[in-house]
Amino acid sequence: KIYHCREGYRPPIVKDMPLPRTYPNENEAQFMIQSRLRPGPKIDKLLDGTLSAFLPPSFIVDENNNIIHVVNDVNPFTQVQPGRFSNTLLSIIKNDLSLFVNNLLRKLKKDSKEVVFENITGVKGLETKKISIEGRVVQLDRANYYIISFILDEKAEGPKKKGKTSVDIEAEVSSRVMELEKELQTSRENLQATVEELQSSNEELIASNEELQSTNEELQSVNEELYTVNSEYQTKIEELTRMTNDLDNLLKNTEVGALYLDRNLCIRKITPIVTKITNILDSDIGRPISHIAVMANYPELISDVDAVVETLQQVDKEITDKDGKVWQARIRPYRTNYNAVEGIMVTFIDITNLKKVESNLKFSEEKFRQLVETTHAIAWEFDLIADKWTYVAPQSLDILGYHPDEWTNLDFWVKNLHPEEREWATNFCYTQTSKGEDHTFEYRFKTKKGEFVWLRDVVSVETSDNKAVKLRGLMFDITERKKIEQKLILSDDIFNHSVDMLCIAGFDGYYKTLNPAWERTLGWSLDELLSKPWVEFVHPEDREATEKTKSVLIDGQEIFQFENRYICKDGSVKWLSWNSFPYSEKEIMFGVARDVTQLKKAQSELKQSQELLQKVIDNSPLAKTLLDAEGNIMYANKPAEEIFGISQQEIVSRTYDASKWKITGFDGKPFPSNELPFAIIKRTGKSVSDFRHYIEIPGKSKVLLSINGSPIFSADGQFDGAVFSIGIIDK
Repeated sequence: KIYHCREGYRPPIVKDMPLPRTYPNENEAQFMIQSRLRPGPKIDKLLDGTLSAFLPPSFIVDENNNIIHVVNDVNPFTQVQPGRFSNTLLSIIKNDLSLFVNNLLRKLKKDSKEVVFENITGVKGLETKKISIEGRVVQLDRANYYIISFILDEKAEGPKKKGKTSVDIEAEVSSRVMELEKELQTSRENLQATVEELQSSNEELIASNEELQSTNEELQSVNEELYTVNSEYQTKIEELTRMTNDLDNLLKNTEVGALYLDRNLCIRKITPIVTKITNILDSDIGRPISHIAVMANYPELISDVDAVVETLQQVDKEITDKDGKVWQARIRPYRTNYNAVEGIMVTFIDITNLKKVESNLKFSEEKFRQLVETTHAIAWEFDLIADKWTYVAPQSLDILGYHPDEWTNLDFWVKNLHPEEREWATNFCYTQTSKGEDHTFEYRFKTKKGEFVWLRDVVSVETSDNKAVKLRGLMFDITERKKIEQKLILSDDIFNHSVDMLCIAGFDGYYKTLNPAWERTLGWSLDELLSKPWVEFVHPEDREATEKTKSVLIDGQEIFQFENRYICKDGSVKWLSWNSFPYSEKEIMFGVARDVTQLKKAQSELKQSQELLQKVIDNSPLAKTLLDAEGNIMYANKPAEEIFGISQQEIVSRTYDASKWKITGFDGKPFPSNELPFAIIKRTGKSVSDFRHYIEIPGKSKVLLSINGSPIFSADGQFDGAVFSIGIIDK
């Protein structure tokens, strides 16, 4: 602890402070032990009796004034003080005798010879008696012991014995007082010096304490930093442990074989799949790969590994094992976080099912194409990013008179819309597309002959990162239906026999007139439908949108192709497509609803088929491209980016013979355009298989391509383009 000294403060002197109990030194203890351990109780009694016979009441004390032995009755000369008990002689002697005993002991210790104080009177309790105090020195084992004897004398004084000294009490008191004053002065000086030293030490301790506090704060800051670093390391260790466990489980539980080779091409690690499809065993870890015949169906594995070591270029091969399974073998440099090559990694991926899917996909593509091209509707696809119609079905020529190639960009569609519908149709399509919502709408479109036909356009929106990127749809020619709708409105007979649901409704939200098609479609009787607001028959999720549409009609605007769901009497749900217009003077509105439940189901199935087809194409390990009849690339899947080293947008911006491809033959010379796979297919009308030539990939050396292609023919047998499957081979 650090204390601060207050200037001018003088601590009080505590009198009669209890002193700690002292113990005999080693010689005294030995003397006591020996005296107490002498054999036989009779000897002890003999010694005590002898001392009692020859000595008056006496005390035997050591050099520290501790009482060692008491002889005879000393009670008249003692008085036990209250408080902590002490076995020192001066603590139990009566106060009137303590001064004399103290002086006697001092002289004994100083002169080491017998001292006698005689004729002491006035002792409390012994006022009528004279007391003599004798002191003797006894040496034992190099230690001094003192015998203090008290003699009561009630007789007249006789001649003084030799060696005895009369005591002058006043002189003794004065002498003792002077000695005590000198000792007090010395103690004061020593105490003052001690106080000054303590003050100096206290200042130094204060300074040291401040330094220690500063150091403690620094150490605490360092400790907090160390604790933070330790926590971060602990977190990293836990993350690394989880990552290691995840990787181990991934390698063990996935159907991917992985073979890790170190820098010396020795086997460092394998997964269970590798032991199944190769001749490598777990006991081969640590052996060079060149010492093992890895696969009978892939004898060039060692040479491919050596090639990757030399060129650091990846190698991909398709191999078939003894069970007929097809595996994609990929050889890659093993790189660290610092991009240092620390070995080779060989992976084996089971692509048997993928090959089957690819085969089925080709079949499905052909079936889908036949289905689309035989449907009396125009299937189409539009790329919003490139502002380009990537596909228009051949039915466009039959229905509208336009060849698919004439559909260039969005302006072509906009400028051929009927002037009365151009603004709302484009706004409606833009709004729904911006929301990423599929939509259906009807409009009039000008044919190549200059006539207008009614089209029902069912549109699905493809989004990426919450942004619309493509539109796909079907255009149905509903010109005849529109003509029939007009006639239905004018004829009660047609009104009653219409398959469409015709109605007249009031602005108050109730139906006024309904044709029988309502009862046939929904199961509700006409009376039930007329007795309640129409919104009660609408599906709860569509009621808000229906109310908004009602407000639009009340405001005097027409509604086309609005769709909502109605609840049938049996609890089922049906989709209805509405065309409505208001008659504000009578506060009524006319509506035509058609049951499009099956159409919605077909749209959903078509969309799912398109998405499935797109996923299969995008997840193929080979590049897939689609070219039109002129050799323009219309589509490229995701793997095409990896093979060609450029984006899909840049790929579809080129033709098959663009100079940017830098196509060369095996002799290193530019490859003639008329000998490229597309030119051959267009010229012969036949497929090509495993056609090979080199191209230069940006930032890389030349790679050798293996190309498979097939022609695409229109419904009338005309060449309409080609589809290609492209892979990279190393030799």
